[in-house]
Amino acid sequence: MDNIYDSINFNILEAEQIKTNKLDYSNKKNVIYINKNNCSNIILNHKYTNTVLITQDSDMDIHINLTSTKIGTKFKLLLTNIQKSLKIETLIESDKIIGEYKLNNNSFIENEISIENKLKKRKINKSNKEGNNIIYIPDYKLGLYNGGYLELVYIGDTYCNLSNINTNNWLIDGNLIGDIIVPKYIKKNDNCILTLYISLKENNNIENKILYVTTKTNDVVYFNKVNNNNIILFLNLDYRLKLINVIDNTVLYDSSITTTQLYNISVKSDNNTFISLTDMNNTLDLGNINNNITNIKPLYNIQTNQLYNIENNNILEYKIQKIIDQTNIELLQDVYLNIIDLNAYYNEITDYSTSVLKEINNESIIFDIYNGFTEKTNKIDENIIK
Repeated sequence: MDNIYDSINFNILEAEQIKTNKLDYSNKKNVIYINKNNCSNIILNHKYTNTVLITQDSDMDIHINLTSTKIGTKFKLLLTNIQKSLKIETLIESDKIIGEYKLNNNSFIENEISIENKLKKRKINKSNKEGNNIIYIPDYKLGLYNGGYLELVYIGDTYCNLSNINTNNWLIDGNLIGDIIVPKYIKKNDNCILTLYISLKENNNIENKILYVTTKTNDVVYFNKVNNNNIILFLNLDYRLKLINVIDNTVLYDSSITTTQLYNISVKSDNNTFISLTDMNNTLDLGNINNNITNIKPLYNIQTNQLYNIENNNILEYKIQKIIDQTNIELLQDVYLNIIDLNAYYNEITDYSTSVLKEINNESIIFDIYNGFTEKTNKIDENIIK
């Protein structure tokens, strides 16, 4: 640990149109510089309270372990250069991380297909109500550009007391800088790679669970909404499916592979039987629906600019199986793909010659951005968007 001089910062404070100087005193005697020698196992307890952690090297996999039994223990992490990944983990089983951090878009990134006015593009990532064990940022694009920071304070239980029975909390707050890509246009009949990242019970997890779902089109990756293994997809897109084990990033299933695989993904047909994607030309083509699936239909007539007078039944049941000794073991069942017709939301095609749908102006309804709060049982260790 290095010691530097105390610092006193003066910031402008404006109240009722009267400007004055606000005295912002910060004790920065305690500084830990994170470099490639110590980044993989930093353990912080109450002895390091008021420490500022500053990244010295770039492109690091940073792993910070929190362990404290003293209320008021606090740390601040400053990202002064681009990092590869960041994991902050509680070592005490009853400790949880609560709070939120803001994911801001990097205004210096030139991206022709992302939403304009990047300075206003912000995503707030929150913990769940019970708190989480881990914050994991798997890629610099999701918050590890230089200029971001996180602050953590150990606050104990709900009443700011230490508890041997109830959960004790680390409160987190901060602003991170990433490259939030939300496609400005979605083209009909686009060929996409839909990747499902699964946490498997056989890896000592509590249950089989889809953690993340990404769509990759023309080297652009965005996150689809997934809730309780139910996934949102888009009508008129042609999906090739991949299943990835999050514990080691291995490919468990790829619909483009025609040879026999250990895992399989199937969708339910009209006669209540499941059809393997290998029997559907190795894709889930939502632009040219399989003849055995007739409930998936357009909801909006783009020629008359009117909704079709039909009930929305655009859901498709799917299941994931593992084949052991010629026996199908059900990993996921009674789960659904919810298929959105974008025309029903935006009622317009911008360019009929290229079938470009109207610009997405409320992407939060449809898209999801990676949330870094997760659990130890999810075995988060790999970069999920590469």
